[in-house]
Amino acid sequence: MREKPFNLKLRESMAILLAAVLRVLQQLSQGFLSPCEAWISSQLSARNSAQSEHYRKLAAAARLSALGEMAGGIAHEINNPLAIITLHASQLVEMLEEQSGETAVIIDRAKKIELTAHRIARIVKSLRVISRDAKDDPFATSEIKPLIYDTLELCQEKFRQHGVLIKIVDAHLNARIDCRPSEISQVLLNLLNNSFDAVERLEEKWIEIAVRESVSHLEIVITDSGRGITDEVREKLFRPFFTTKDVGKGTGLGLSISQSIIRNHGGDLSIERNFAHTRFVIRLPVSGFRELAQKAA
Repeated sequence: MREKPFNLKLRESMAILLAAVLRVLQQLSQGFLSPCEAWISSQLSARNSAQSEHYRKLAAAARLSALGEMAGGIAHEINNPLAIITLHASQLVEMLEEQSGETAVIIDRAKKIELTAHRIARIVKSLRVISRDAKDDPFATSEIKPLIYDTLELCQEKFRQHGVLIKIVDAHLNARIDCRPSEISQVLLNLLNNSFDAVERLEEKWIEIAVRESVSHLEIVITDSGRGITDEVREKLFRPFFTTKDVGKGTGLGLSISQSIIRNHGGDLSIERNFAHTRFVIRLPVSGFRELAQKAA
């Protein structure tokens, strides 16, 4: 028999050796690599869980900070109607004790008490909605109008006291979105807080809320009488902990968390360029388009 060339023998030997190495590696993977993968997976899971918990705490801090900025106004929002209730109740007591007053007058006082109590209930409801962590809540179809007005319940008294005019453009307010209402309210409250801080010391003080709607999306547009934002600040505006407010006022987290919330809803939060005043735009898919928007993203 003719002997095989040396190079052919070498190639065959290398092939046998490589096959043996592969078998050993396969055996090792079953006994060693799988536990390694499991360990790595567990470490990544723990890290992601820690990051998620950290984000949740930051979001809670931003939410409470926004409520804290409104605390004085909220106290007035509740104290004023309480004073009205006390006044009308005492008048009713006097009328009944003296058996004076017409039935129509008594009914009128009672209705004012009822309406004022409902106003307090709305304020408390808004507080409860916006102060809770809604990250795990299911999405629900909601109308834009109550989302805006419920949020304003928490800050309109503060605006009134400082002479800030609120304008609401009454168009497309009946549009519906699939959302977590608490989170959308949190975003609205943060933007309204920012607008208030921007115009508080100006001679002309107003904030306008408008809704623009297309077939698949709607935009909640919040404009204030501020002098706009420079390109340099605009580039940093949505970064965590960046703030242009005075020291001790705000956390620098509001806009970054608000943008994250809106993106989780399949939308986006941006600031409009080339505009005389300051204008933030919340863009959201209308009801039924959210999942399509998220897949496209």
